Amino acid sequence: MTAVILGHARGELVPGGAVGVSVFYVLSGYLICSMLLKDGMLSTPNILKFIVRRLGRIYPMYVIHIAALALLFAITSPEKLAGLQNWSFNLLTFSGPVMDWMGYGVGVLWTLYVEFWFYVTFPFVLLAVILFPSKLSPDTKLLAGFAIVGAACFGISSYRFVGLVLAYYDHFLIGAAAAVIARRQRQGAVFSKPGAMIFGVLAILVAFAIQYPGNRGIEWHAQSLLGAIGAFTFILAVNSNPPLYNLRPVAFIGRISFSMYLVHAFLLDVMAIYVRQSDVGFALYLVAVVAVASATYRWVEKPTIAFVHRHLRFSNVQPILAA
Repeated sequence: MTAVILGHARGELVPGGAVGVSVFYVLSGYLICSMLLKDGMLSTPNILKFIVRRLGRIYPMYVIHIAALALLFAITSPEKLAGLQNWSFNLLTFSGPVMDWMGYGVGVLWTLYVEFWFYVTFPFVLLAVILFPSKLSPDTKLLAGFAIVGAACFGISSYRFVGLVLAYYDHFLIGAAAAVIARRQRQGAVFSKPGAMIFGVLAILVAFAIQYPGNRGIEWHAQSLLGAIGAFTFILAVNSNPPLYNLRPVAFIGRISFSMYLVHAFLLDVMAIYVRQSDVGFALYLVAVVAVASATYRWVEKPTIAFVHRHLRFSNVQPILAA
């Protein structure tokens, strides 16, 4: 998310900052698959609860963000307010991305549309792969299934763009593959070496340094895939070195990252209207993003997460995936 935030504010600093979305989707695939591979998660009641819990995780802050944009547009741009109203059904139901440019505040919301449909579809993809009859070991079958589905998504979207969800689904599955490998500590000695983490970081940085192409052609896929492979390697390297999980600044940014993503886009729209671009303004923008995101996480996200988890507890059932 940091690359996206910097790239939106100062594109010259991170020419390929949009690759941050690809990296985020790999991380999301890893986290979601790790959750769903826990014993008993893939029962029908738990899958439905999982989807509702994920919606409850993002929706309150998402709606507050849209309401704040509506207020800003009501004050500054009646035309944008009318456009927001026209696209409100798509936005509030995740039934499609907004195709009109109305600033960064609306422009970033397509990523949540993609994320939401991953939440809805992936549990069933995972269940289908697990239940598919095969003589392969459970983990090998999962990795093979993810590879087949991911390659199909990559091939179809490379040949012809058929939608944002399909275009990014292979990124989620790369993260899911990392979860399968990491859950039994099967990443091997290669990922425990410092070179693995260095490679992952360098791959991501190189992807960030390349000017992001305007269209989603083969160059876009190659650049996004480079960032995704870097994220995959980085995840397994960190998983091989558990103390890295305990870095407090990293954990803090991780907690408030969703709020930071929405807040930075809203503040960019505000700054475009009221603040002249300068180095001082840029520094204040970064401070404001972290400060406001910290507040919204504490007062919006955290209570919502606690409420949803308290009232939607997963059922205890027998695991469907053998050890």
